[in-house]
Amino acid sequence: MKKNNSLQVLRAVAFLGIFTSHLDLTYLGGFGVEIFLIMSGFLMYLRYSDPARERLLPNTIAGSFQFAKKKICKLYPLHVITLIAALPILLMNNIHKDHALLRMLSKILLNVFLVQAWIPVEEFRYSLNNLSWYLCVCCLTYFSFPFILIRINKIKKPSKMFFASMALVLCQILIGVGVESCTSDTRLIQGLTYNFPLYRCFDFTLGCNLGWLYTCYKKKINEKKTCLLVLTSFATIATIVLVPKIWNISFLTWCKNTVVLIPASCLLVLSFFILDLNESNKCISLLIKLGNISAYTYLIHELVIRYINIFMIRVLSIINTLAVKLFVGIIALFITVLLALRYEKKNWRFYETRKS
Repeated sequence: MKKNNSLQVLRAVAFLGIFTSHLDLTYLGGFGVEIFLIMSGFLMYLRYSDPARERLLPNTIAGSFQFAKKKICKLYPLHVITLIAALPILLMNNIHKDHALLRMLSKILLNVFLVQAWIPVEEFRYSLNNLSWYLCVCCLTYFSFPFILIRINKIKKPSKMFFASMALVLCQILIGVGVESCTSDTRLIQGLTYNFPLYRCFDFTLGCNLGWLYTCYKKKINEKKTCLLVLTSFATIATIVLVPKIWNISFLTWCKNTVVLIPASCLLVLSFFILDLNESNKCISLLIKLGNISAYTYLIHELVIRYINIFMIRVLSIINTLAVKLFVGIIALFITVLLALRYEKKNWRFYETRKS
């Protein structure tokens, strides 16, 4: 399926939301992750909704494992590189702890096999490259997709699809409330919701459902493009305003980065998919290029920020003011993009060599 440049712009914007949140400048990190998950499910459904392509999908557990492995292999070498790059930080943070060697080895093994996000304890799910938990989620979503598609294609009426989607959101709410009622540890709650692969698979499935609904209402959606864009604008502004207000409300820990972001994320993915952006605009063109490498910049940027902060704050003893955060952000974004472009070039050459 040909890349949609408007969605590449949305990818870039979602990445920038995540990037600025890791600089402690915004609360948009969860919003960016939600958009990535919804968009992933949406595009996967559109890519494989054609019967000819659907027949290529596996129908066994072993086949689904191979399908997920093939999908993730594009990013796995970068995951290993960032894992190695994070080892000095791991050593620095664990060297004085009890059973330091055992702790470090267990974290390395969990990351190598991409299962660290299944352990909700923050020390393990955010070990080495903190953002590699997302790859754990991707492994599960790719593995589950053939089975999700089979279930979706059994639904014939749009009303049933709406009901199924609402049921998924309700399940997320019930799980979130259940987790919140069992523990007051906000970090553990986050580990069992925001970072937990099974919980985030609901978001991916909602994206698949959105793809089904789009194919069903494609003509009507395109006819009412203006109304959709207005609705999307209101939903996005409302979400951006709402998230900081609920950020520090303890009993809403489970939903601030997940459920409350679903409506706006779905509308944004749908709106940008049908949007026809002018590629000749320099700003749009830059965002498209950033969107093209967003998978790489996502995995790289947080480590770059951490190393710059270590140098600026621990070595130079510079106070972490707003001006310093902005300076770090500019330098980190520049380095991140350069590294991502370098990796993309090497990765492209590797796959071209394999093909030949």
